[in-house]
Amino acid sequence: MSWFRRKQKSVPSMVPSPPIQKTPAPAGEERRYREDVPYLLPKDLNEINRLEFQHFALRAALKGNYLTPLRDPRRILDIGSGTGVWGREICREFPQAAVHNVDLEESATESPANYHFTTHNILEGLPFPDNTFDFVHQRLLLWAIPAQAWSPLIKEMLRVSTPGGCIEIVEGNGITFTNTGPALSEILEGVKLLAKRRGIDPTIPARLEVYLRQQGCINVEKQELTLPIGKWGGRIGALMEKDLLALIASFRTPFTAALGYKPDKFDRLYQSVESEWNRLQTSFIFFIYTGQKSA
Repeated sequence: MSWFRRKQKSVPSMVPSPPIQKTPAPAGEERRYREDVPYLLPKDLNEINRLEFQHFALRAALKGNYLTPLRDPRRILDIGSGTGVWGREICREFPQAAVHNVDLEESATESPANYHFTTHNILEGLPFPDNTFDFVHQRLLLWAIPAQAWSPLIKEMLRVSTPGGCIEIVEGNGITFTNTGPALSEILEGVKLLAKRRGIDPTIPARLEVYLRQQGCINVEKQELTLPIGKWGGRIGALMEKDLLALIASFRTPFTAALGYKPDKFDRLYQSVESEWNRLQTSFIFFIYTGQKSA
């Protein structure tokens, strides 16, 4: 097991991770998708719940909310903030900082006074002036960003960073898992087809170091974080299992509507993956990139 470990200062006000509960099979309920953007996943309450579990799994594995060594940041930006849980926890960790969050939609949750939200499509650029943020953070936006948009977005991240400011990007390794079985492999092939139709390249996360350097980012470092999926991997494995079962369930509508899968076939695949990755000890790799804007 090759989990990356880094000690971080504790944050007493962090929300504790939720109890692990069994994820039911997809019931075929109507999911809400945005048709005006390339985003492949739903935008609804079920997705909000999944993102919360995803956050807790990463926070537990990373021993905190970031790897960048931060010193008294005054302005922080979270791009594609999702539920806003990362930004709210950062607000409590750095109460002196203004924490700005940008996404297509805001999650209706009470937030600290230093939490700020802007509704915006990041594919249209970042709605902030040059040299604004001491720390720019982006996490798990692979399924929202077409291949040709990655370089312009990283350029924007550097533009809004202060000279010497820090950047951190956390992305999953697309559709590449370790020790996959036939059910998961078939699901991943379908996801690859859906992504291609929206111009999304699942292999990009492994190459983001090149994009960062091309845009002038300095001191670029890449870390790999391998997390178990399933109860064989303890608490983190159980959280990852919860997250990924919900992620697979969210593809039921696209698989049946766009790929022609019959619902019962998709449901059989879904029911098979949990036993597969516990039997085979499946893992998933995350990449964490850190760097700086030149002074």
